[in-house]
Amino acid sequence: ILCIKALLVVHVTMQINNPELILFMSALLSAGMLMLFSSGLLFILNKKFQNKKYQKYWTYAWLMLGIYMLMGSASLLLRIFAYKEMSVLNVLTFISQISGYLGPALLYIGCQEMIGKSINKRVTVLWILVIFMISSLFAFYPDFPDSSAFRYVTRVGIRSLYMLFLLVIVAYQTLLFFRGEEMKGPRIFSYAMLAYALSCITYVIASIDMLMGGVFYRHLGIFSLFEVITQAVVIYGFVVWAIENEQKKVKGAEDQLKEQAWHDSLTGLYNRRWLEHQSTGWLKERLPEFASISVMFIDLDGFKNVNDAYGHKIGDKLLIEVSKTLSAHCEGHDILCRLGGDEFIFIDTCHATLELAHDKANTLRKSIQSITEIRGHRVSISCSIGIASAAHSWEVDTLTESSDKAMYAAKSDGKNNIKVSNAFS
Repeated sequence: ILCIKALLVVHVTMQINNPELILFMSALLSAGMLMLFSSGLLFILNKKFQNKKYQKYWTYAWLMLGIYMLMGSASLLLRIFAYKEMSVLNVLTFISQISGYLGPALLYIGCQEMIGKSINKRVTVLWILVIFMISSLFAFYPDFPDSSAFRYVTRVGIRSLYMLFLLVIVAYQTLLFFRGEEMKGPRIFSYAMLAYALSCITYVIASIDMLMGGVFYRHLGIFSLFEVITQAVVIYGFVVWAIENEQKKVKGAEDQLKEQAWHDSLTGLYNRRWLEHQSTGWLKERLPEFASISVMFIDLDGFKNVNDAYGHKIGDKLLIEVSKTLSAHCEGHDILCRLGGDEFIFIDTCHATLELAHDKANTLRKSIQSITEIRGHRVSISCSIGIASAAHSWEVDTLTESSDKAMYAAKSDGKNNIKVSNAFS
């Protein structure tokens, strides 16, 4: 971009003895090429990393804005060199005008898509066309009125005011949408958009000044450099935003894998791995310092008969139903885990005495026994429960081992009953 600009500046300098005009043309062309670069970069980043619909709108928006800048620059160059073929000038002016209106509109539509706000795209496009027709009324008729200043106002002033309005909306809504998040990309993008909007103010003031016969517009080359800088910042914001989105996606995938590692794939309950590695720390974070827990080891009676009679699919449905039934009795910080097969662990955190924990276990036993049908198949199941409890103890592993022994004692004593471990006092 810099090489092309340098060659163009050298070429134009040889024919135009106006440093400020050269600077203005150079800045316009640089901004246009940066916008096209932004469009291509955004397309690649979105396709590779994000694939978001609103970013597609913004890709085409920057493409339109790049065309707007380049076509406007080409038209201005031809007028500087006194090119007389009006059909060519009108075509370039038309492309520049329509691109200049479509670009901000696509930015606005994309922004509404991002924040999830429904808009009528047809009505939006219709309003854009109305504004475009009003502002372009004299753009293609250079002799009516016979005033280049008036034509400048209709082509540049109104369009810049229109761009200013939409760019501020896009920047504000983007900042509002990502408020409270730690992502830097959207903030950089939004502030760059606000700066770009400020550059539009320059053209609005210049068009009014030109109409009034002032001289401010003659120094636009200096202010147009500000526009180039804002485009570079926008590109930087795009890149940072894309990287942060990718990092967020990777972190989300890692969290999901970690979550899956701690949960049983069939029932969604915590699994044995979570019970062994996470449960004690989890309880210490949530329970008072001198709280007590009771660990209940639950093993289904008659589950093998259901599997043998109806197959593993019905057996799996039964396990899911059992997990739902037990989950319905979880209170406070109670924990329910599936160890595997037809074995479950229920950690009671709400009852301070062993007697109350025993009553809770009896409620669980009756609720499981009440399951009599799975997918139209009659089933008959019960459970044996072993309980281990200790005052002010959160040693889940030790309590689980003791409750397991108590559960086997309940099995040996005829099943469908409850036994309490004597390992703790």
